[in-house]
Amino acid sequence: MLNLLSQLKIIDNTGAKSGITIKRLKPKTSTKNSYATVGDILSFSVRKTINQNKIKRKKVYQALIVRTKKRGNMIKSNKSQKLGAHSIRYDDNAGVLIKINNKEYIPLGSRIKGPICKSLKLQEGCLKITSIAFAR
Repeated sequence: MLNLLSQLKIIDNTGAKSGITIKRLKPKTSTKNSYATVGDILSFSVRKTINQNKIKRKKVYQALIVRTKKRGNMIKSNKSQKLGAHSIRYDDNAGVLIKINNKEYIPLGSRIKGPICKSLKLQEGCLKITSIAFAR
């Protein structure tokens, strides 16, 4: 569960290591203090990078959340009310840098390091991201 100015680790090979969340882009809500969970899109400022990459420090990008520290890493969908009896807790908050193109989320990197939440398969537009992550 991520709020404004939460730390987020980037787990793809774009060159960004970590940064700070600025704003929650999708899904839009009317309340100010609503938190972001797995499958939400954030506006994200990069704070740490690997040298000599196309991702620049202090620039703003969009990121898709793929895992969170808090329990309850599930996406609620109309198809299934309950995805399983278990809830998973990860060690860190992590995301993938993306570019939004006609309701499709195109990852900026070509590889994803580490596990991602399996319930991302149910979300629309995340097919390319889940296929990269589970291809190993």
